[in-house]
Amino acid sequence: MTKDDFALLAVIDAYKWWITSDFGFLKLTGAIDGDGRPTAPATASIDIARLRTIARAYSVSRNIPSDKQESQAQKIVEAFAQKPSHDIFSIDVLARATALKILAESTPVTITYEDGRTSQRELASAFSKLSWFIQPQGWTLFDKYVGAAVTGSDRPGLQQMSDFYACLAPSWSAVSTDICRKAGDAGLNPLLGYRIIDKYLFCHGLGMYSEPTENRKTAKFIASSTFDMKSSRKAVEAHRSSLCWTLEALGAVEAARLDGLARSAAPTLAKLPVFTP
Repeated sequence: MTKDDFALLAVIDAYKWWITSDFGFLKLTGAIDGDGRPTAPATASIDIARLRTIARAYSVSRNIPSDKQESQAQKIVEAFAQKPSHDIFSIDVLARATALKILAESTPVTITYEDGRTSQRELASAFSKLSWFIQPQGWTLFDKYVGAAVTGSDRPGLQQMSDFYACLAPSWSAVSTDICRKAGDAGLNPLLGYRIIDKYLFCHGLGMYSEPTENRKTAKFIASSTFDMKSSRKAVEAHRSSLCWTLEALGAVEAARLDGLARSAAPTLAKLPVFTP
């Protein structure tokens, strides 16, 4: 049986993004102050320049549109500026999920590609991410990978998003509170806990997609993936290899701290409703 190292991978990945991007982005939006303490939601601070900074960092793996036309980003900014419901910043996970679903349905964005093609999209994933950077407390990001990890399906965006948060909700408060506390106990920002959960589910979801082949250019979703199958997928192995280099580069002291946090967090992370075939 393959050793389960997903908790460690999640901690390393979350920490890497925290020190290179997330901490700065949360300060940029005003969600935290200069010392990392949470502030009141600062929606008004979200403008195109700030949004584009976040979008560029997350465009490859997190699917926030990052094409060249600023009008696309402007539409997303305007959707948040309109604030159709205070619940899009709620710390109640189901209330926020419902509000973001309504927002996405009511504000579809037309994406224009470089070749002139257009596509109308309901930005469930993008809105979930921007929402976290405005109000991180009580929330976790959504994309197809975490959605697959929890629901065991590859449904279209909004439906999968609703199913994801519905499945997550019963255990969410206890799990997220404990992981955030453990991050704080390790001398790190407690908000890092939310990202650890996201990265843990990401590992599981990433492993549910097979590699492209000569006869299939895109990855195939395999709901029946066992942990051993997930862990040995090429995409997961590449992810693991990259993070091992990150851990080595951080040095022995920091590596020991992250390893200790991973060991402490693993039993709680295992309580998340990861889909079991």
